[in-house]
Amino acid sequence: MLRPTVTNDDNYLSKIIKYIPAEVIAVYTAAAGILKPVGGEAINLSAYKVTVIIILVLTPIWTYFAVIDKPTSLPEEPKPVKRAVFHAIIATISFIVWLFAIGDMLFIAWWCEIKQIKCLYDAKVASLVLILYTGLIVPLLERIVLGKPVPPKPYKRSLIDPTAQKIIDTCGDKFEDHKSDCSGFATAVAKEFGIIFAGNADSIVTQIQGAGWTKLDNGVAAKGKADAGWFVVAGLKSSDHTPPRNNGHVAIVVSGGLAHGKYPTGSWGTLGGEGSLNKTLNYAWNTNDRDNVLYYCRQVP
Repeated sequence: MLRPTVTNDDNYLSKIIKYIPAEVIAVYTAAAGILKPVGGEAINLSAYKVTVIIILVLTPIWTYFAVIDKPTSLPEEPKPVKRAVFHAIIATISFIVWLFAIGDMLFIAWWCEIKQIKCLYDAKVASLVLILYTGLIVPLLERIVLGKPVPPKPYKRSLIDPTAQKIIDTCGDKFEDHKSDCSGFATAVAKEFGIIFAGNADSIVTQIQGAGWTKLDNGVAAKGKADAGWFVVAGLKSSDHTPPRNNGHVAIVVSGGLAHGKYPTGSWGTLGGEGSLNKTLNYAWNTNDRDNVLYYCRQVP
């Protein structure tokens, strides 16, 4: 989540929704649907207030981590914490403005109760607030706090080492058949390059620590070797996970971007689930394990 992609074709409600996590909108919509009175039923404002307050508390937290975990390879972008704090604040304010703008009956009832006098809610005023907020205030704050937007540079495939490109393509070819098995995926990809693996992920981690393989210090070094066309494997044994688990995990590091300055791009299967193609490895392991991953490489025969 760098910045919401707002286009000229978006109306103002569409624009503001892009500043709010989709999960927040979905939770509110579902909760409001349950709490809306049916027939002559009285409005349960207490439950509605509690729901909105909980959403307001959780929205900045949810947004902060969504931004922090989003990889970016643009050096010109503001630091992750700065972006995360900014978007967390904007998302929370946007949620309030959105509630005001849509004129939800539960929100209006609460608004009128707060006023304790003749209800002054006006749909035209709400629309003006929405237009000013999305059209001028947020873009101006983005420019001041985050700086000038930096468009992503196109990835020039012609500059990729031919062997590195072949590893990327092979991962794509083998993914569908092995997306639910990390060791099966790694074994199938390696075989295409004359590298033989046997056994589960723990076994593969043991094998890459043997003769013919070179240990790399970190993800940055792994990216460098992958960019140069070396066969690079990332792995962590089951007993080395926190907490220890039944199965280890391995991934193939491929040429590509670097997330948070240290997590290279890779492809992997996931036992019992569905792995990923060309995604940074901070998504292959959780925050407890991703800094403990081992990287080993060898030249392609």
